[in-house]
Amino acid sequence: MKKINIIGGGISGLASALYLRSAGYDVSVFDRRQKLGGVANQYTEKGFTFDTGPTWYLMPDVFEKFFSHFGIKPGIDFKLMELDPSYRIYYDGRSRYDIRKNPQKNRIAEIILWTFSTHFEPTIMAWMILGGFTGSVIDSFLGATVQVAYRENTSGKITEKAGRGNFHSRHSLVKGIPFVDNDMVNFMSISFAGILMGGVFFFLYG
Repeated sequence: MKKINIIGGGISGLASALYLRSAGYDVSVFDRRQKLGGVANQYTEKGFTFDTGPTWYLMPDVFEKFFSHFGIKPGIDFKLMELDPSYRIYYDGRSRYDIRKNPQKNRIAEIILWTFSTHFEPTIMAWMILGGFTGSVIDSFLGATVQVAYRENTSGKITEKAGRGNFHSRHSLVKGIPFVDNDMVNFMSISFAGILMGGVFFFLYG
């Protein structure tokens, strides 16, 4: 029997050894480590176990073809356990991102992570929240004071949109400024809040 020595007991070395052994060769595998597997390994530190290489069971057809050569059937001769989430990423120990089986759930988690992760400094996050609150307060104030409102003379119905033709003969101005409708109030609220918060931020940190 012809003897073959393989240097390196990683995935490729072990796969080659198995194929050669099934072909009738006398095969020996040498590796500098005491444990075979190469990057397909683990190490434990402070109670946690870490994969040093492959984490996912990708390209199952490749694995099935390999194992079938030796009469082994994945899922029958050895157990495959599907994980959902597949893995979890932690950012600075505070925010996390789960990689799930459902791509749509991954997209939702990505949006939430992008919004609330520590990529934003806490100070900036606080200013974003304060700016949103300020904008809502300004919106409520303008809506109650300058946003236009008309009353239809016959039905008494309140509207903010000025119509065409003889609109003003059929409606009476109740409050506000004629051109300041809800869209204008929203625009003014966003603009005022942005200018105000930007000015305060520049004053404090500029």
